[in-house]
Amino acid sequence: MTSVVFEEWLLCLERRMEAEKRRIVLIIDNCSSHNCVPCHLEHVKVLFLPPSTTSILQPLDQGIIHAVKRHYRARVVRHMLCNIVSERDINVNILEAMQMFSAAWRALKEKIIANCFRKAGVVYAEDDITESEVLDDAETEENWKRLCEKLDVPTNVNLTDYVNVDCDVIVQKKSLMMKLWQTL
Repeated sequence: MTSVVFEEWLLCLERRMEAEKRRIVLIIDNCSSHNCVPCHLEHVKVLFLPPSTTSILQPLDQGIIHAVKRHYRARVVRHMLCNIVSERDINVNILEAMQMFSAAWRALKEKIIANCFRKAGVVYAEDDITESEVLDDAETEENWKRLCEKLDVPTNVNLTDYVNVDCDVIVQKKSLMMKLWQTL
């Protein structure tokens, strides 16, 4: 995300809300690319989350990202198993990854999303959703075991490790990014 992309997207959203005769509030984190909010928005009011509260207040961080990852990775495991059985390459290309991610997002139940918004304090929802409702854990666990056997994955690597493999990955480090840009 860049400031230019965000501003263009925000202006497009403003035009859409104007055409639909709607007014909305957009709650966003204070990422550096979000600091270019145009002054003349009439149909979109932008509110910023307080500093250092994104992981607590953002619904995506309350389980939505994790649920999508579980759905996506379950699809990757199934894809790899099918390709092993068919004696095809087990690698996932970018198009397949995008298709699997899109399907993972569409598979998310509305109740899961509502529950994550409730956890973030954004809306009230009566039902608590357990993680087991995210996807069929038994099928995914069985597929994971079959894949591990076929690929000789160490026995100490479980499905949860696979789902959470990138949880601690730093996705943006300003000083590192600046150094990379300077070398280009």
